[in-house]
Amino acid sequence: MSTRQVPDFTVRLAARFRDPSLREIAPALGRRNRHRTEKARTAPAESRRGIARRAPRTRLA
Repeated sequence: MSTRQVPDFTVRLAARFRDPSLREIAPALGRRNRHRTEKARTAPAESRRGIARRAPRTRLA
């Protein structure tokens, strides 16, 4: 995996003229995430997936 970074203006330019798939991420460039991941790292797997496991399975007709 590459550890190099591409400048934001280069990605925005490529999104506009070269690669349409970059248009999805262009608005998020330069933003700082306001959430933290400590809880996700420290919570046991059971508590993260507990709701999905307890949900009843229904059969679609």
